Order: sequence, then C-alpha cells, then structure tokens
Amino acid sequence: MTPTTTIDSLRQALLAVLNRLSQALHDVDDQVLAQAASEHGGGAIGPHVRHCLDHVEAVLIAIEREELVAYDRRKRGTDDEACAEAARCRLEQITNRLHQLPDEDRALEVEVAVDAAGTDVQCGSTLSRELAFVLSHTIHHEALIALALQRAQQPVPEGFGLAPATVRALSAS
Repeated sequence: MTPTTTIDSLRQALLAVLNRLSQALHDVDDQVLAQAASEHGGGAIGPHVRHCLDHVEAVLIAIEREELVAYDRRKRGTDDEACAEAARCRLEQITNRLHQLPDEDRALEVEVAVDAAGTDVQCGSTLSRELAFVLSHTIHHEALIALALQRAQQPVPEGFGLAPATVRALSAS
C-alpha cells in the first residue's frame, strides 16, 4: 500500500528506519549492547537505542494521552539499555503502537529543556513536524549505533544510519 497522507508517509519512513534498527539488533547480545563505539566517545549501543525509542514514544504518548510532547522526560539506565531482549521487545511494542497512529495531522505542544538550570519552554508544533524530527533524530543516532556495531564486528544493515538525502546523493554519483 502506498502512503496517502503526510502522516502516513512519515509513519512508513519511520517504520522502515525502526525495522532496520530491529535488524541491527537481531543478533546483538547484552555485551555488545553495552560496548561503546570507541574509547574516544560515541557511547554504547544500548543508550542510543533507548534514546531513539524514548523520542518515538514521546510523540505516541502525546497523541494517545493528549499531552505535551516531552522529549526530555525520559528515564535513563533502563533495562532496554542493558538487555538486548528488552530493547527488541520495546522496539516491537513501539512499532505496533506506531501502526495505530491516526492519519490526520494535528497541532501539538512540545516542551523543550533549553538550559541545564531547569528552564523549559513550550512551543507549538504539529504531528507531522514531530514525526519528521523523530525520523531524522533516529537516523542520526543509528549512524552512531553503526559505528559501535562495526567496532563490535557485528553486521550493519544496508542504509543503516544514512539519511534519505544521503542515499539519493550516493545513488546519483
């Protein structure tokens, strides 16, 4: 089925990215999930996965509960950071919920932490804009996850961590 709305197009793109994340995590064990990309930074795979899923879930919660999109209200150090099976399970649950997202665009309010002192602001947005943000944000973190997977000598799915514009540019050259 081809996407018929902006929301459906964004949902399908995000589902494809999350599917590649699922493929990347298919054979990852707890040790690989905790392994950092390098001794010079990059972070471990687990926290990047949790961070991506937190962002998708923030949008879903806002729609399901008619609340603010609050990306910065997330729990760190959760099971899905350290347990590969927990990460895969949460990914599947979020993917299932994403399928239920309504097709119509709507106004949303987004809460943003703007400094470490505790200043938060609220700004207007739309569901389509936040899905576009989460899509881009997830791809960015998948690029970091790809580095950690390569370091751990794990397979990296084709196109994993590459923005659609990058894929187009590479195809055109």
